[in-house]
Amino acid sequence: MNMDGADGRAEVERILRQELSQLLASPFFSRSPVQSRLLRYLVGHRLRGDQPPPKAYAIATEALGRPSDFDASIDSYPRVMVGRLRALLERYYSEQPWLYRLRIPQGSYDVVVQYRAAPPSRATMARAGSLPSLHGGEGAADHEVGGAGDVGRQGRGALSAAGGYDALAALLAPALALPDPPQGIWARLMSWLDRVLPQPHALRRWTMMVAAICLAAMLGGGAALLASYYGQSMHSGAGQRPVETVKGLVPLPLVDVRVAASDEQDPAATAMARAVAARIRDGARRFEMLSLRGGQGGHGEQGGGDVDYLIDVMLTPADEGQMDAVVMVYRLADQRSIWSRRFLLKRANAPDFPALDPAISQIAGNYGVIVRDQTGQLADDYRKGFPCLAQFQRMRVSRQQDGFDKIAACLDQGLKKRPRDPMMLSAQSYMLYNQAMHSNHADKVKEYLEKGTRQAVAAYAADPSSSAAAFARARAYFILGQCNEGMAMARRAEEGNGLDSDMLSRLAILYQFCGRKDEAQRLSTRALMLDPAFPAIAMVARSLVLLEKSKPQEALEQLDGLTNVEAVEAHYYVIQAVAYGQLGLKTNAETAWNRLIALAGMSENARAEDVLRHFRVADIMVRREAMMLRDAGVVPLRTGD
Repeated sequence: MNMDGADGRAEVERILRQELSQLLASPFFSRSPVQSRLLRYLVGHRLRGDQPPPKAYAIATEALGRPSDFDASIDSYPRVMVGRLRALLERYYSEQPWLYRLRIPQGSYDVVVQYRAAPPSRATMARAGSLPSLHGGEGAADHEVGGAGDVGRQGRGALSAAGGYDALAALLAPALALPDPPQGIWARLMSWLDRVLPQPHALRRWTMMVAAICLAAMLGGGAALLASYYGQSMHSGAGQRPVETVKGLVPLPLVDVRVAASDEQDPAATAMARAVAARIRDGARRFEMLSLRGGQGGHGEQGGGDVDYLIDVMLTPADEGQMDAVVMVYRLADQRSIWSRRFLLKRANAPDFPALDPAISQIAGNYGVIVRDQTGQLADDYRKGFPCLAQFQRMRVSRQQDGFDKIAACLDQGLKKRPRDPMMLSAQSYMLYNQAMHSNHADKVKEYLEKGTRQAVAAYAADPSSSAAAFARARAYFILGQCNEGMAMARRAEEGNGLDSDMLSRLAILYQFCGRKDEAQRLSTRALMLDPAFPAIAMVARSLVLLEKSKPQEALEQLDGLTNVEAVEAHYYVIQAVAYGQLGLKTNAETAWNRLIALAGMSENARAEDVLRHFRVADIMVRREAMMLRDAGVVPLRTGD
């Protein structure tokens, strides 16, 4: 399709408007006002005609609400948010077939229309209700339209009778991973079939198609049998694998630890290597999303063939009484290093080695390096067991709702196999509380809350030593408004795993709303030290502490460090409103509060409690935040409040 001239520009504009409308209506954007505004701004800029891409300053001030004194040279907020928008578009289009899509190329702030030169798979397009033509494709390359340039666009249509052989070849070649047959070989094959099977042309064509389908079915069945045999043989006799394999669940990733000293002849260095290995193993065992290979796994020991990941540490002498520790994580399937850091260890700190805490947290965490690597390789894997829990951890930590229904379904399936699994019970409790928060029906809210509490109680009863179960029980007490019981259980969760940065961040929120500011500050600070990759919850907790101490400017500065505002958007606007109110900036405070009202889809005169209940499931949090807003003069004090 030629895109030159006015007709081409009109077609690009039509696609831009159509895709923008569909994107904004999707779950990816409907729950993310910041990303929706950014996408609408960038597409609108493109629709205004031939002009250079927008600058970071314009994006920050016109789309992201930054003040006019914003300095793009020292603040990367626009770049970070456009990067998140780019990733969100990739996730959206990865879940559905497309012949054209919107894309933001790396290093640019411009929106382009990208066309697929080769059609999607036949099965994928059939699910979408249409089949692309299998004639005239140009291979697997895509084309982008940044302006009104030429581009080849694939037409739509069904398999034609005259092109049956070409269509069949195009359909089977990708599936069988075979190159297209040379024309001469294909012609000779048809000629031979004419001699062997003298029959009408149409009958021959259908015979070939039926034979090809049968061949594909046989190959698929054989591949499935081989995969099943390989999976069973790989795990039969692997004594280190968890019992989930026998129960029909996908096992946890198996991890080994190897620590070596550069000077193997130094007894003190080898002793320290064993101590470091023991410390890493002890810390990693506190998490429940991986399994450790048995044995000491100390100095010089190689990982076994059934191991998925190796944590490899090399110790070298540094200053007196200290050792440099280079920590690397290898994916053994392809011998690839996926993470590495350098730490300075003091011999006097043995055997605890607190300097290793961030490494353990970031590697073994419930959404740490290993779990992220697994979900990255199997992005749409929701099998019961580890894949389901990994997807749950991704959703919980990133606070994105995509895949919610799939996660709820696979948790149900997993609990049918293992009804007393504390991790799955804790995860289901969280999911039920989440459903209560997003439901508008009082009866349903009550049902979700009651069932979520029951699952939290069942998780803790199943395994009181599980930090995930203790945290679920603490959250249940908190939601019921029972602070003393909740904080006692929170301490038990922290004792079980003081390296879980995400859990510590959420416990800091619990402590804050129960009036324990010092504990909230301690936990939020430690959470940020352990793993700064997902800082949103910890930063919210620290901002709330600063507001309680009447330090609104510091609270606002804390919020400026957020790169994923949409993950905690409701908290963000509440803190902004209270901070501006404490500073006497009434207009700014009202603007922040009105944004939260709009996010809730409620009228401007709605009561503070009603607005906050749209985002909070814990009544103690609703009452506390409403009081903070009234004390700061953001919302008026009404009779009966």
